[in-house]
Amino acid sequence: TNLDGTLNVFHAAKYIDGMEQIVATSSSEIYGTCTGPINEDHPMNPSSPYGASKAAADRFAFAYWNTYKLPISIIRPFNTYGPRHTYDVIPKFIKLALEGQPLTVYGTGEQSRDLTFVDDMVRGFIIMGTDKKAVGQAVNFGTGVDIKIIDIAKKVKEYSGSNSEIVHLPPRTSEVGKLLCDYGKAKELFGWEPTVSIDEGIKKNIEWVKNNA
Repeated sequence: TNLDGTLNVFHAAKYIDGMEQIVATSSSEIYGTCTGPINEDHPMNPSSPYGASKAAADRFAFAYWNTYKLPISIIRPFNTYGPRHTYDVIPKFIKLALEGQPLTVYGTGEQSRDLTFVDDMVRGFIIMGTDKKAVGQAVNFGTGVDIKIIDIAKKVKEYSGSNSEIVHLPPRTSEVGKLLCDYGKAKELFGWEPTVSIDEGIKKNIEWVKNNA
């Protein structure tokens, strides 16, 4: 679906008069595990079928821009969280913590992610869909700070006032060990920078869940 759905959009766009801009949503998962900050020139080494499908769609987006001159921009968001998000690690931990259930961490919890609050990421999407400098570009959006999954669990416990235990499950297959964004290109081209810290974002997310449960 990641690839075929993307190609369907591109094929349809070829026949739309006045098409102004198309945003192809890639993923930080195209890069695989990193040892330091990832910029857009980092090799693509996806470790899962999901990551491979996003890498394929990413490169087809470039090919359709290059071949057919479609006004495509490619956004590569790092992990995003915040209000209305109902899956992935932070909302999962918040739900469990508020219910007093154990927070389940896969493996050691030493794996880390660059987590971006939804308000900051939405600004990135708007830029990639409206700024003409984005056409033909692939751009990373993230915070430039990674945090371990075990530390996310501890912060959620603390900020929610939960007595939940943290329990460890077997590691997940093909899980990326570390993702860390270099958002220098986004800053240089568009002046974009993240504004919400992980601590502030988790607190905002907890409050939203409490008020919308």
